[in-house]
Order: sequence, then structure tokens, then C-alpha cells
Amino acid sequence: MAVKDFALNGHWPRGSNASFLCLIPKVENPQQLGEFRPISLVGCLYKIIFKALSLRLKKVISKVIDVKQSTFLEGRGLMDSVLVANEVLDEYKRKRKSCAFFKVD
Repeated sequence: MAVKDFALNGHWPRGSNASFLCLIPKVENPQQLGEFRPISLVGCLYKIIFKALSLRLKKVISKVIDVKQSTFLEGRGLMDSVLVANEVLDEYKRKRKSCAFFKVD
């Protein structure tokens, strides 16, 4: 019901973004705060909604992102461009040619 309500109205149900802090003991019979490991227990409603949104976005993202973009598309990795640039730089060093590299965002 909450997912359908979000799809229709675009509003989160109250309390759906709540999280709870839980202290897990690191040692048997803890006496001090440092003897606990805090973890955050996050509600799963937003995870379900964002998973549905990401699956829909996955179908059209290749039409939105330019082919020259090296990340955010399936089959393209963040390090691909870095590796190509490194190979080109190594080639210029090996041939002792001068070159200039610059990064543009």
C-alpha cells in the first residue's frame, strides 16, 4: 500500500525514513559504552521504492547518458577511462614523446 501511495502521490508515508540505533555487545557482560558496537537498523520501505525506481531507470539510462560517458552504464567501469589514460601516458613515455594531459569535469 505504501509503495502504491508513493507511486500515485509521490509522498513518503510518515515514519518510513526512520532508523533505529541498536547497540551490539562486543564482549560478554559489557559495562562501558566502548564495549558496544552501534549499528543502524533502517526501514526497508525506501529500499523497495528505490529498487523499483532503479529498475525502471535502468531501461532508459543508456538513452540519457552519452556514449562517451565512461561510468553509470552496465558494462562500463569507473576505472576503464583511468586505465586507457594510463596506457596512453605509458606509450608516450616509452617513445619519449612530449604530451599534455588534463582532466575536464
